[in-house]
Amino acid sequence: MIRVAGTAANSPLAAVPLETALSDAAAHCPDLDLALAAANVGRSGGDPLRFAVTLGAGFAELEAAPSRADALDLVAVAGWRAGVLGLRDDALRRLETIRSDERMRPAAAAVLGLDTDEVDGFIERQARDRYWWPGRDRLRGYVCSAGGFAGLGGAWIAPPDGWCALAEPGAFGVHAAGDWWRLDADVWGARLIRLAEAPEASATADPCVSIVCRPDTHLAWLHVRDAG
Repeated sequence: MIRVAGTAANSPLAAVPLETALSDAAAHCPDLDLALAAANVGRSGGDPLRFAVTLGAGFAELEAAPSRADALDLVAVAGWRAGVLGLRDDALRRLETIRSDERMRPAAAAVLGLDTDEVDGFIERQARDRYWWPGRDRLRGYVCSAGGFAGLGGAWIAPPDGWCALAEPGAFGVHAAGDWWRLDADVWGARLIRLAEAPEASATADPCVSIVCRPDTHLAWLHVRDAG
Protein backbone atom coordinates (compact mmCIF):
# COMPACT_ATOMS: atom_id res chain seq x y z
CA MET A 1 0.00 0.00 0.00
CA ILE A 2 1.22 3.50 -0.79
CA ARG A 3 2.49 5.26 2.36
CA VAL A 4 2.89 8.77 0.92
CA ALA A 5 0.75 10.71 -1.52
CA GLY A 6 1.55 9.64 -5.04
CA THR A 7 0.74 7.39 -7.97
CA ALA A 8 1.42 3.67 -7.63
CA ALA A 9 2.47 3.21 -11.26
CA ASN A 10 5.37 5.65 -10.86
CA SER A 11 8.79 4.17 -10.16
CA PRO A 12 11.25 6.42 -8.31
CA LEU A 13 13.22 8.70 -10.62
CA ALA A 14 17.00 8.75 -10.71
CA ALA A 15 18.55 11.75 -8.95
CA VAL A 16 19.20 13.83 -12.06
CA PRO A 17 18.80 17.64 -12.31
CA LEU A 18 15.85 18.78 -14.40
CA GLU A 19 18.14 20.88 -16.60
CA THR A 20 20.25 17.82 -17.40
CA ALA A 21 17.22 15.68 -18.26
CA LEU A 22 15.84 18.45 -20.49
CA SER A 23 19.18 18.92 -22.22
CA ASP A 24 19.43 15.20 -22.94
CA ALA A 25 15.92 15.14 -24.42
CA ALA A 26 16.40 18.39 -26.37
CA ALA A 27 19.45 16.94 -28.13
CA HIS A 28 17.02 14.81 -30.17
CA CYS A 29 14.72 17.68 -31.20
CA PRO A 30 16.47 21.07 -30.85
CA ASP A 31 13.64 22.93 -32.58
CA LEU A 32 11.24 22.30 -29.67
CA ASP A 33 11.25 24.41 -26.50
CA LEU A 34 11.21 21.56 -24.00
CA ALA A 35 11.98 23.86 -21.08
CA LEU A 36 8.71 25.68 -21.78
CA ALA A 37 6.91 22.36 -22.20
CA ALA A 38 8.25 21.15 -18.84
CA ALA A 39 7.17 24.39 -17.17
CA ASN A 40 3.68 23.95 -18.61
CA VAL A 41 3.61 20.38 -17.28
CA GLY A 42 4.38 21.73 -13.81
CA ARG A 43 1.72 24.42 -14.04
CA SER A 44 -0.81 21.78 -15.08
CA GLY A 45 -0.20 19.57 -12.06
CA GLY A 46 2.40 17.22 -13.54
CA ASP A 47 6.00 16.43 -12.67
CA PRO A 48 8.45 18.30 -14.97
CA LEU A 49 11.32 15.93 -14.15
CA ARG A 50 9.30 12.82 -14.99
CA PHE A 51 8.25 14.52 -18.22
CA ALA A 52 11.86 15.20 -19.20
CA VAL A 53 13.19 11.79 -18.17
CA THR A 54 10.47 9.74 -19.89
CA LEU A 55 10.57 11.88 -23.02
CA GLY A 56 14.33 11.43 -23.22
CA ALA A 57 13.90 7.67 -22.82
CA GLY A 58 11.45 7.67 -25.72
CA PHE A 59 13.70 9.70 -28.00
CA ALA A 60 16.61 7.39 -27.20
CA GLU A 61 14.67 4.47 -28.72
CA LEU A 62 14.52 6.14 -32.13
CA GLU A 63 17.21 5.28 -34.66
CA ALA A 64 17.02 8.75 -36.23
CA ALA A 65 15.96 12.20 -35.11
CA PRO A 66 12.16 12.40 -34.99
CA SER A 67 10.13 14.63 -37.26
CA ARG A 68 8.44 17.54 -35.55
CA ALA A 69 5.10 15.72 -35.73
CA ASP A 70 6.55 12.55 -34.19
CA ALA A 71 8.31 14.57 -31.49
CA LEU A 72 5.07 16.35 -30.59
CA ASP A 73 3.29 12.98 -30.33
CA LEU A 74 5.86 11.84 -27.77
CA VAL A 75 5.73 15.19 -25.95
CA ALA A 76 1.97 14.79 -25.49
CA VAL A 77 2.34 11.21 -24.25
CA ALA A 78 5.15 12.22 -21.89
CA GLY A 79 3.06 15.09 -20.52
CA TRP A 80 0.23 12.69 -19.73
CA ARG A 81 2.71 10.18 -18.31
CA ALA A 82 4.03 12.93 -16.05
CA GLY A 83 0.58 13.41 -14.51
CA VAL A 84 -1.16 16.07 -16.62
CA LEU A 85 -4.72 14.74 -16.57
CA GLY A 86 -5.87 17.18 -19.23
CA LEU A 87 -3.63 15.49 -21.81
CA ARG A 88 -5.17 12.06 -21.33
CA ASP A 89 -7.57 12.05 -24.31
CA ASP A 90 -5.07 13.66 -26.68
CA ALA A 91 -2.31 11.26 -25.64
CA LEU A 92 -4.54 8.22 -26.15
CA ARG A 93 -5.54 9.45 -29.61
CA ARG A 94 -1.88 9.85 -30.51
CA LEU A 95 -1.06 6.40 -29.13
CA GLU A 96 -3.71 4.88 -31.37
CA THR A 97 -1.72 6.19 -34.35
CA ILE A 98 1.67 5.33 -32.87
CA ARG A 99 0.74 1.71 -32.18
CA SER A 100 0.69 0.95 -35.94
CA ASP A 101 4.11 2.54 -36.51
CA GLU A 102 6.83 -0.04 -35.81
CA ARG A 103 9.42 2.72 -35.60
CA MET A 104 7.53 4.72 -32.98
CA ARG A 105 6.12 1.90 -30.85
CA PRO A 106 9.34 1.30 -28.88
CA ALA A 107 9.65 5.03 -28.24
CA ALA A 108 6.08 5.26 -26.92
CA ALA A 109 6.66 2.17 -24.76
CA ALA A 110 9.76 3.78 -23.24
CA VAL A 111 7.85 6.97 -22.45
CA LEU A 112 5.12 4.93 -20.76
CA GLY A 113 7.60 2.70 -18.95
CA LEU A 114 6.19 -0.43 -20.62
CA ASP A 115 7.59 -3.24 -22.72
CA THR A 116 6.88 -2.74 -26.41
CA ASP A 117 4.58 -5.76 -26.49
CA GLU A 118 2.49 -4.26 -23.67
CA VAL A 119 1.54 -1.10 -25.57
CA ASP A 120 -1.48 -2.52 -27.42
CA GLY A 121 -2.96 -4.06 -24.29
CA PHE A 122 -2.39 -0.87 -22.33
CA ILE A 123 -4.19 1.28 -24.91
CA GLU A 124 -7.10 -1.15 -25.14
CA ARG A 125 -7.50 -1.41 -21.36
CA GLN A 126 -7.25 2.34 -20.91
CA ALA A 127 -10.24 2.80 -23.21
CA ARG A 128 -12.43 1.21 -20.54
CA ASP A 129 -10.38 1.51 -17.35
CA ARG A 130 -8.49 4.77 -16.79
CA TYR A 131 -6.73 3.31 -13.74
CA TRP A 132 -5.16 0.24 -15.35
CA TRP A 133 -1.50 -0.55 -15.91
CA PRO A 134 0.24 -3.93 -15.98
CA GLY A 135 1.41 -3.73 -12.36
CA ARG A 136 -1.90 -2.92 -10.67
CA ASP A 137 -2.61 -6.47 -9.56
CA ARG A 138 0.70 -6.60 -7.72
CA LEU A 139 -0.48 -3.70 -5.55
CA ARG A 140 -3.87 -5.30 -4.83
CA GLY A 141 -5.75 -2.69 -6.87
CA TYR A 142 -4.38 0.45 -5.25
CA VAL A 143 -3.85 3.20 -7.84
CA CYS A 144 -2.88 6.39 -6.04
CA SER A 145 -3.13 8.29 -2.78
CA ALA A 146 -4.00 11.94 -2.17
CA GLY A 147 -4.16 14.42 0.67
CA GLY A 148 -1.64 13.87 3.42
CA PHE A 149 -0.91 15.72 6.65
CA ALA A 150 -0.76 19.50 6.21
CA GLY A 151 2.12 19.73 8.67
CA LEU A 152 4.26 17.67 6.29
CA GLY A 153 3.25 19.46 3.12
CA GLY A 154 -0.04 17.64 2.52
CA ALA A 155 -3.56 19.05 2.21
CA TRP A 156 -5.41 18.01 5.37
CA ILE A 157 -5.23 18.66 9.11
CA ALA A 158 -7.36 15.57 9.86
CA PRO A 159 -7.85 12.16 8.22
CA PRO A 160 -10.45 12.07 5.43
CA ASP A 161 -13.75 10.66 6.67
CA GLY A 162 -16.06 10.45 3.67
CA TRP A 163 -16.22 10.37 -0.10
CA CYS A 164 -18.53 10.12 -3.10
CA ALA A 165 -18.10 9.49 -6.81
CA LEU A 166 -18.92 12.42 -9.10
CA ALA A 167 -20.48 12.36 -12.55
CA GLU A 168 -17.28 13.09 -14.49
CA PRO A 169 -14.97 10.15 -15.21
CA GLY A 170 -12.20 9.87 -12.65
CA ALA A 171 -13.70 12.49 -10.32
CA PHE A 172 -14.54 12.09 -6.63
CA GLY A 173 -15.52 14.21 -3.67
CA VAL A 174 -13.46 13.61 -0.51
CA HIS A 175 -14.40 15.05 2.90
CA ALA A 176 -11.70 15.98 5.41
CA ALA A 177 -11.64 18.33 8.44
CA GLY A 178 -15.04 19.80 7.61
CA ASP A 179 -14.27 20.58 3.95
CA TRP A 180 -15.04 18.85 0.68
CA TRP A 181 -12.33 18.41 -1.92
CA ARG A 182 -12.50 17.29 -5.54
CA LEU A 183 -10.09 14.52 -6.48
CA ASP A 184 -9.46 13.84 -10.17
CA ALA A 185 -7.31 10.86 -11.04
CA ASP A 186 -6.18 8.32 -13.56
CA VAL A 187 -3.32 5.84 -13.80
CA TRP A 188 -0.60 8.50 -14.04
CA GLY A 189 -1.78 11.44 -11.97
CA ALA A 190 -4.07 12.94 -9.34
CA ARG A 191 -5.25 16.48 -8.64
CA LEU A 192 -6.90 17.72 -5.43
CA ILE A 193 -8.91 20.97 -5.27
CA ARG A 194 -10.89 22.39 -2.34
CA LEU A 195 -14.62 22.83 -3.05
CA ALA A 196 -16.81 25.67 -1.85
CA GLU A 197 -19.72 23.33 -1.08
CA ALA A 198 -20.62 19.67 -0.92
CA PRO A 199 -20.56 18.02 -4.36
CA GLU A 200 -23.43 16.10 -5.91
CA ALA A 201 -22.82 12.38 -5.84
CA SER A 202 -23.23 10.38 -9.03
CA ALA A 203 -26.07 7.88 -9.21
CA THR A 204 -24.20 5.73 -11.73
CA ALA A 205 -20.84 5.26 -10.00
CA ASP A 206 -18.68 2.26 -10.84
CA PRO A 207 -19.06 -0.10 -7.85
CA CYS A 208 -15.55 -1.46 -8.43
CA VAL A 209 -13.87 1.91 -7.82
CA SER A 210 -13.73 3.40 -4.34
CA ILE A 211 -11.85 5.85 -2.14
CA VAL A 212 -10.42 4.20 0.97
CA CYS A 213 -10.46 6.49 4.04
CA ARG A 214 -9.06 5.34 7.37
CA PRO A 215 -8.93 7.11 10.75
CA ASP A 216 -5.23 6.37 11.22
CA THR A 217 -3.93 8.18 8.13
CA HIS A 218 -4.30 11.56 6.44
CA LEU A 219 -4.13 9.88 3.03
CA ALA A 220 -7.08 8.77 0.91
CA TRP A 221 -6.42 5.85 -1.46
CA LEU A 222 -8.10 5.23 -4.79
CA HIS A 223 -8.77 1.50 -5.08
CA VAL A 224 -10.08 -0.60 -7.96
CA ARG A 225 -11.61 -3.98 -7.23
CA ASP A 226 -11.36 -6.57 -9.99
CA ALA A 227 -14.89 -7.11 -11.27
CA GLY A 228 -14.04 -10.74 -11.96
